[in-house]
Amino acid sequence: MTEPKISIIIPCYNYAHFLSECFENLKNQSHTNWECLIVDNASTDNSKDVIHSFAALDSRIKYLYQPIKGPSAARNLGIKEAKGEIVQFLDADDLLQANKLKNGISIFNNHPDAAIVYSDMRYFAHGNKNELFYAMQLNKIHDKPWMCYAQGQKKEMLPDLLKANIMVISSPLIKKTALDEIGYFDETLAYNEDWELWLRFAFADKKFILDKEKDSMTLIRVHKTSHSSNNAFKMFLAGLRIGYRYENLIDDSSLKNKFKKKTAYAIYSLEKIIFEKRNDLSFLNESLELLVKVLPHKKYLTWLNLIEQGDKSALINSIRFNYLISYLKFTIKNA
Repeated sequence: MTEPKISIIIPCYNYAHFLSECFENLKNQSHTNWECLIVDNASTDNSKDVIHSFAALDSRIKYLYQPIKGPSAARNLGIKEAKGEIVQFLDADDLLQANKLKNGISIFNNHPDAAIVYSDMRYFAHGNKNELFYAMQLNKIHDKPWMCYAQGQKKEMLPDLLKANIMVISSPLIKKTALDEIGYFDETLAYNEDWELWLRFAFADKKFILDKEKDSMTLIRVHKTSHSSNNAFKMFLAGLRIGYRYENLIDDSSLKNKFKKKTAYAIYSLEKIIFEKRNDLSFLNESLELLVKVLPHKKYLTWLNLIEQGDKSALINSIRFNYLISYLKFTIKNA
């Protein structure tokens, strides 16, 4: 019997220096019936040439191009072009253990009603694949698992999924038919787009199965880069959007209350970042314009007006006073 084809979808932007290791890693997979759709997000390095050189040697590797639209749009293009029955997402700098695809297919064979089979993961420092960590801090002293390892359908998955994302994007193997039914990545989300997709699968009562094999892990490379306040702001804003999108779909009152607390924390975190960056008018203007599209609160609109009027003193005083109130409310509620 022919094993099902897996479509491995890889967005790439200026990651030519990782592609050789990435393709060699795929060639070492014990499951060999795969295609690799690598989507070039208008890279300015030599990614295109590198991809074409590997594609010339292995017909399973296919080059796709799109203007810069971000990784979600790249993954969606890959899904549309995929010929496989199963989809595996992978970032160009990350790796899969040799039996991940094989073990996942075996689980699908034993659980034909499953939509997602997901496996464990580890982080590794660039240049050292031999030492693996649960947390991206790469510190053994405080290292502990963060994945929930739940399996089942809506009832079993939502308690953990409503707390936070439960897996990295390359953990799951996903049936292509399920993606076609549920829909692809939300390209309007700058962050948490994978969490939103898993939530959609859970609310649709699709079955998740955990791959417990020790040689099925996805390995996430840690780069020495910092997370800017701008990125943190967009991450919490995406969480806020997801919160408003799904809280009314939750039937269980206890779960709904917990989820609302998560949404409230996102708002508090956004206002904390605004307070910390209160002297950066460029950041405030860009961030507040994004925020009022999701939460058109009067105070945010007032701050935008103060920026437009050039009244920095009144703006800073208003932000400072607001954060003091938010901090006190949040502290009292969570004491």
